[in-house]
Amino acid sequence: TGSDWCYWCKIADSNIFRTGEWAAFSKKVVCLKVDFPRDGAPDVMTMQKRRDFARKFSVRGYPTFVLADAEKKELARFTAGKKDAAAFIGEVESALENLAK
Repeated sequence: TGSDWCYWCKIADSNIFRTGEWAAFSKKVVCLKVDFPRDGAPDVMTMQKRRDFARKFSVRGYPTFVLADAEKKELARFTAGKKDAAAFIGEVESALENLAK
């Protein structure tokens, strides 16, 4: 995400990730936010680690949402757009259910 400059990242943060619905759902998964801020960016080494992580998952734009397993294997990828928390959570739950089959 580009938390301080990306329009769609800010929309997803507001509509999904700052909601009570997401707070409840997120207890079922391990969440990792990899941020690429323009203002107040962390040190060079930290930013390089973030770029390496983004490269591993072929991030081409922001925001990118990836469901991965413990071995960092990508299992699914999502978009947010103007979705609300319920719609986004529904997509993640559906992907998790399909993986369990």
